[in-house]
Amino acid sequence: MNTSVRYLRSATCYADAPNLWINVGETAFAYRDLGLQGGVPVILLNHWGAVLDNFDPRIVDGLAARHHVIATNYRGIGASGGTAPLTIDEMARDMIALIRALGFKKVDLLGFSLGGFVAQDITLKAPDLVRKLILTGTGPAGGKGIDKVGAVSWPLMIKGLLTLRDPKTYLFFTSTANGRRAAKAFLDRLKERKAGRDKGPAPRAFLRQLKAIKAWGRQAPQDLGRINIPVLIANGDNDIMVPTVNSADMARRIPGRSWLSTRTPGMAGFSRTMPISCRRPCPPLALDAAIKFELERPVKAFVVDKYKKKGALRLANLPEPELQDNDLLVRIQATAVNLLDSKVRDGEFKLILPYRPPFILGHDVAGTVVKIGPGVRRFKVGDEVYARPRDHRIGTFAEFIAIDQSDVALKPNNLSMTEAASIPLVGLTAWQALVEVGKVKPGQKVFIQAGSGGVGTFAIQLAKHLGATVATTTSAGNAELARSLGADVVIDYKTQDFEKVLSGYDLVPNSQDPKTLEKSLGVLKPGGQLISISGPPDPAFAGELGLNLFLKLVLRLLSRGVRKKAKRLGIRYSFLFMRAEGQQLGQITALIESGAIRPVVDKVFPFEKTGDALAYVETGRAKGKVVITVAD
Repeated sequence: MNTSVRYLRSATCYADAPNLWINVGETAFAYRDLGLQGGVPVILLNHWGAVLDNFDPRIVDGLAARHHVIATNYRGIGASGGTAPLTIDEMARDMIALIRALGFKKVDLLGFSLGGFVAQDITLKAPDLVRKLILTGTGPAGGKGIDKVGAVSWPLMIKGLLTLRDPKTYLFFTSTANGRRAAKAFLDRLKERKAGRDKGPAPRAFLRQLKAIKAWGRQAPQDLGRINIPVLIANGDNDIMVPTVNSADMARRIPGRSWLSTRTPGMAGFSRTMPISCRRPCPPLALDAAIKFELERPVKAFVVDKYKKKGALRLANLPEPELQDNDLLVRIQATAVNLLDSKVRDGEFKLILPYRPPFILGHDVAGTVVKIGPGVRRFKVGDEVYARPRDHRIGTFAEFIAIDQSDVALKPNNLSMTEAASIPLVGLTAWQALVEVGKVKPGQKVFIQAGSGGVGTFAIQLAKHLGATVATTTSAGNAELARSLGADVVIDYKTQDFEKVLSGYDLVPNSQDPKTLEKSLGVLKPGGQLISISGPPDPAFAGELGLNLFLKLVLRLLSRGVRKKAKRLGIRYSFLFMRAEGQQLGQITALIESGAIRPVVDKVFPFEKTGDALAYVETGRAKGKVVITVAD
């Protein structure tokens, strides 16, 4: 990214954004740049004859509140150099070169009218460059009536000259009292910028663009079925310049991932609602449709409709999560699967985690911050983060999640999103068992069960870093993995009984079944600790949760046997139900970046195979963690 782009991110509104230029080949393109750092930028492509001052500043400001925004001129228009192209093909190639010159590898495009023609052609020419496409008041190549834009527009332009009004009054708005008020408000906003205004389009450039539009309307239709990204198509219900029928045509030809709106959108997200009667979608309304699309985009998520053992997850479209004051909105790029997800789905924790179906599963997340609440101070938009969201706010099997900032840490610099997603739940579980509760000291002996599992692979490394002698159980096939992580004693659970091999241990974090829990008491020395992360809960845990007397009694009875036996042996027993904790995750980040701990990832599944990933974890054969990629 060049230095001018970094400087402009300090601009607070479009009316104050400096004019910038960047050379693409021998042509200097004028542009303005503002908005939030990080994330995928939105490139704005405007209508026939439009210069930088034809973008509505209120709408650009609305987009810039949540995005990095670039508004630009076409070649030969306004302050941009060169000669205006005679074809949409040339304009699209110019914009592709401009985007790459700015250093962007992925962009969202918002094209209005002529800009919509260019946006379509960019997407077809460089599909890897475009993440999301918004087409407003526009149509496809060869679309109905597009070659007649000039014939429709000239009389209205002449009317504007005769009445001493801006032609956009007639081109974009109806001749009603409401339409006239909306036109005046729009034109007044375009005049807010007093200094550094762009040059108007030269007559020759204006006419050359019209020839390009006419040629677009007469060329052969393009294969829009090749567009395989989310697309919003918005138009007025009676567009006289680019007939509205073209919007429906595009929606039919872009299969499966397009949304069509021919209703006139309101001024969503602004100080008041302004009902406007439009003959066609005027620029502020078209841009506002983009904001509305961003705010109300459907978020894909896997939900549990009802508690059911081995129940199937349902893929659903849900509203974007709402932010609380201290929340981050995170675009999820990877998540991980844990046995805890299966247990929550099956209802095993309903007594202490009474989720009301339908709810979204998932306890690990790695992704990028795209929005922050007013109380957030520790993070900013664009930060790459990871987390284990707190109980009652889980839901990482989705495209977006809102997370309290205190649950979040910056992602380790030396990990990919996939690797980072494997860490939070198991890392915090091991940390809280070994550091917070167990207080492991150098020279102590720690027995880690299931050393090739998710918690085990992390706990072995952490215990070794703390200076402990580490024993673990695993299969013979995974013995070398356990040793490479730092295990000093490796027991083949298929041929050996660990309780006959081990003795005199200081700490056992139990992650297995009740039978293994009871056997673990036998390997501990008097004064040792048995910390169970798989149950049964003890009275202290019931007190921490503030459960009612009945539930406290139930949990007391469930753990009575193991507590009684532990007491008889002089062993301390406690139940650990790990909690979200961003500060501890930050300490784990430091260990990972130092090389003391590395992630162990077994398999990676695509998002649409989330159910298969959960089923694989339930087999018990995973070595380390199973991760799901959600987005690039």
